[in-house]
Amino acid sequence: MATTSVPSGRRLSRSVASAQSAAVEASSHASGSARSARRSGVAGERDGSDAEAVDEAAASLFAIFEAAREQGHTRLSSSQLQALLAVEQDEGLNLGALADTMGMILSSASRLCDRLVAAGMLERGVSAVDRREVSLTLTRSGRDLLANLRADRRERLDRVLRHMAPAARAALLRGLREFARVSGKSALDLTA
Repeated sequence: MATTSVPSGRRLSRSVASAQSAAVEASSHASGSARSARRSGVAGERDGSDAEAVDEAAASLFAIFEAAREQGHTRLSSSQLQALLAVEQDEGLNLGALADTMGMILSSASRLCDRLVAAGMLERGVSAVDRREVSLTLTRSGRDLLANLRADRRERLDRVLRHMAPAARAALLRGLREFARVSGKSALDLTA
């Protein structure tokens, strides 16, 4: 999730949140499936669909993302990280929009923001559009945290990618780009 532009739309994917939270579990499940396939003498093949194979392979990516989040200087929950990412994408959004984006009730979003404000990651201000609304913006610490998280994640990805054959890296990149093109959605817009 670089600083590239993200298509508009503000629904965060609950499946992305679940995948981030369960990355380690999914990774161990994928390892178990691979061991089962090897034991049955069918190395590299799995019963099931392409979607199942992609889901299992993606567990490694999610494990890298989760490890980067866990190693951050300031540990954030998946919900806190998603809130920061949502505010980063739509700077100045109000509390109601954040609640809608994250699929939670307003009081839960408010408590989540309280914790992020107390941690120095988020600021609440008066909306430029409607003085009755609260406007949410990232602090310098919040921006730095997201930048550091991305740098750590990219370093971890680079360590894995260096061990792949050049043709496999190119195929992975082509496949991911095509997946993004066909889905036409960002991670922040998968449930729309």
